[in-house]
Amino acid sequence: MLETITEVEGKPKQLLCFTTSASANQYFDMAIAKKVMVVDASYPYEDKLIAAYVKLEGVPPLNVVYVDRGGSSGLIRVLQPGDDSVRRLADAMSQVILPGGTSDLKVDAKTLFPA
Repeated sequence: MLETITEVEGKPKQLLCFTTSASANQYFDMAIAKKVMVVDASYPYEDKLIAAYVKLEGVPPLNVVYVDRGGSSGLIRVLQPGDDSVRRLADAMSQVILPGGTSDLKVDAKTLFPA
C-alpha cells in the first residue's frame, strides 16, 4: 500500500487519512479526483494504530496527514492569492445558505490540492 503513495523528492511520503466516518464519501471522492490514496481511520483506535506504525523501526519516513483536521491536508489547501473566484463563490453561497448572515453555520472556501 505505501508503495502507491507518490513521492516528492527530499520529503517523506504523506499518508492521507481521516477519522470522521460521516464524511468518508467526500474524502474518497476528492482522493479519486486527485488520484491519491486516502485511508479511512474512523473506527476506534485506528488513528492510534497508524501513529504507532509510523514510529516502528524499519518503516520508511512517513508523514501522517489528517485531511479532516483543517489546514493544508494534501487534499484541501488554504486559499492563495489569485483564488478570488473561489472566495466570491463562498461569499455568494453564504448569502444563499444564511440569508442575513446569522447562524452558527460557516461557509469556508478552500481549493483542492494539487491543482
